[in-house]
Amino acid sequence: MKHILFVILFICSSSFALTLKEVQNELSKKAFSQDTIEMKIRTTVDFAFGKQVSDIHLVQKGASKIYMEMKSPLLNQKTLVSAGKIKTIDMNTREEKVLPYNGTELNLSQYRAPNLLESGEWKQPEKVSGNMYLIPGKEANIYYDSKLKQITKVIQTGNPESNTETDFTYDAVTKDLKTIKTTVDIGGVITSVLVEIQTLKSAKDFPDRFFEF
Repeated sequence: MKHILFVILFICSSSFALTLKEVQNELSKKAFSQDTIEMKIRTTVDFAFGKQVSDIHLVQKGASKIYMEMKSPLLNQKTLVSAGKIKTIDMNTREEKVLPYNGTELNLSQYRAPNLLESGEWKQPEKVSGNMYLIPGKEANIYYDSKLKQITKVIQTGNPESNTETDFTYDAVTKDLKTIKTTVDIGGVITSVLVEIQTLKSAKDFPDRFFEF
């Protein structure tokens, strides 16, 4: 009888176990199209010698329409891409430049959070406690909240000379991503990068007139 109960309990617990495929599917549902997106982000870098803050407003509608404003202590610039040309405007001096655009001048991927589980080697999720699961990987350990259906922490494991940890927070009501904070410790020297997501949505309703020049 005890053996039968054990088998039943094992089958029931296995049927409710979270799988890597289920996590990947949930994360993919939340992703915006990579070429139709609008975002406003503020990045604050704290390092040994001070602090630097920069703001970016990025809109992309397909491969041929890009609008980007960048403001930082070193740069205040607007960039427009449309009709096969790229226009840059120095917002301090009002100097403008227009050149042919071949798609290589702007590295837009750096402003988008990657889906970490789309590539690499990952094991099946291991329950830590409550809704929290650990997904071990070759280069990092990922913590996933099954109720929130989002990644909450990433701890890099591939570099023995540094400790890197990234924490993600989400809006309590909408569950949208709000902040990404990465802390890097190299020999006791700590640098942190805080990214605050002020806007993150589809750009389908962004007016086309802002791409014109």
